[in-house]
Amino acid sequence: MLADLEVIAGRYKGYPGLWAGGKKIASVGVRVSKSIAYHGMAININNDLGIFDYIVPCGLDDVKMTSVLAETGRQASMEQAKESLKKLLQKFLG
Repeated sequence: MLADLEVIAGRYKGYPGLWAGGKKIASVGVRVSKSIAYHGMAININNDLGIFDYIVPCGLDDVKMTSVLAETGRQASMEQAKESLKKLLQKFLG
């Protein structure tokens, strides 16, 4: 999906999420409570990254966060992002 938005991203060995240029761009979370699994993901597209100055993302100290906007210098189409994600989910999850 990020490649469709012109961002090169990948895994960073030993750390969760997706990374672009040494900065974290996407997060995945999983929790199991009372035999119920909860999961989610967050992909930074056009959001204000200033909020990350007040938290420790994923419990990782000194992590810099980034977004498609920060990496490309332009606003990404949310419709394009949603459509790309939808196609990937259909392809891999049926």
